[in-house]
Amino acid sequence: MLNTPRTINPARTFDALVEWFHDLILHQGAPGFLVGLSGTDSIVSFLAAARAFELAGKPNRVLGVHFAPSEDFLYDHPEAEVHLWFSNQVIPWLHEQAQEADILIDTSIDWRCDGQRWGCLMDLSAVSNEKTRILRPSGEQYWVVGTRNLTEDILLNYSNASTAVSLQPIIHLWKSEILQISKHLGAPEVALAKSCETDCICGRMRLPAQHIQEVDELLMARCGDLNWEYVEKKMPLELQKQLTNFIRAQIDKGGFKKNIPYKPDSLVFAFENGSLNLKDFNHRKHLYVAWYYLKRLSFQESLDRYLCYLRPLLDSAGQSHRFNEEVTRAYFARLNAAMKYYPTDNFDELVVKEPGILSKISA
Repeated sequence: MLNTPRTINPARTFDALVEWFHDLILHQGAPGFLVGLSGTDSIVSFLAAARAFELAGKPNRVLGVHFAPSEDFLYDHPEAEVHLWFSNQVIPWLHEQAQEADILIDTSIDWRCDGQRWGCLMDLSAVSNEKTRILRPSGEQYWVVGTRNLTEDILLNYSNASTAVSLQPIIHLWKSEILQISKHLGAPEVALAKSCETDCICGRMRLPAQHIQEVDELLMARCGDLNWEYVEKKMPLELQKQLTNFIRAQIDKGGFKKNIPYKPDSLVFAFENGSLNLKDFNHRKHLYVAWYYLKRLSFQESLDRYLCYLRPLLDSAGQSHRFNEEVTRAYFARLNAAMKYYPTDNFDELVVKEPGILSKISA
C-alpha cells in the first residue's frame, strides 16, 4: 500500500499504449481501429492507435467518429451549440496530430443516446455502405476501441452498450492520469476543461467533475492501493463524506453490471435439466446449489425448488432410498444461518469463514 498516490510518466505511459496497439497489429492481425471521439479519454486512445498504425506503415487504418447534433437539431435547439466545441476546436487539432487517419463527424443519429452511438460504431466497423449494407472485406474492417478508464471501471458508471467493444486500452489508467497524458500530448485546453465540467449526456455530475483527483484518491484507498491516512490528512472531512457517498451510490447503482452477461450457473443448470452426474455430485456441490437458491429465494422457496429437482435425479439413478427431507431441511437451515452471519457473494469464501457447514448431519 502506497503512502502517496502513484505517479506516472505521461510520455512513457503514452508510448506504452502505442506499443500495446502495435502488438495487436503485428501479432493479432488487427486490420484497423475505430474510436468514438468525445473527450480526453478518446483523444488519448485515438492518438495512441494512430501512432501504432503509423509505425506499422498503415497510417490510414484508424477511423475516429464524432457524433454531433445535426443542423436540423440545432435549428430547433440552438442551446445545443455549446456541444460543438469538440467538432470546432478538437477535431482540427486531431487532424494535425494524425494527418492520415480518417475522422468522421456523424450527425445521422441522436448524438445524445449512448446506445445509438455504440451501435453506429459497431455498424461502421463492418459495413462500408449504410444504404446498400455492403460488408467491408475482412482486411478493411475495424476493431472498435473502448475508452473506459479505471475510475469509470471501478465506479461502474459506464453504459451497458460500451461493454460490446473489442479493446479497452486505458482501463488501467485513472481519469486524473488520462488528463496528465492529454496535457502532455498538447490537447486543446477546452478538452481538458470540459473534462472537469458537468455533462449530463456523458453521465458526468458536478461534484466528481470538479474533484477528479480526490475521487481517484478515494478509489485508490478503497482498492487498497493508497493509505487511508493520506486521504484523511489531505482531504477536508466534509468533501470526503460527500465524495464517499457519491462513490457508494454509483457502485450500488451499477453493481448489476458485474454480472453481465447474465448466464446460467453451470452446476445449477445441470442439476435442474437432469444432466448432472450423481457420482460427481458430492456434498459440497449439494450445498453450493442450496446456497445458490438461498441467495435468490426465500427459505421455503429454496427448499421446495431444490427438492423438486433432487427427487427426479435420485429416481433416475436408482438412489431414491437416499432421500431424507428432514435431513435436507436441516442442512438448509444451518446453511441459511451461516449465510446471514457471514454475508458474501462467494460460496468458497463462506466455506472458509464457516467450514462447519460441510460437516454431515445424521438422520
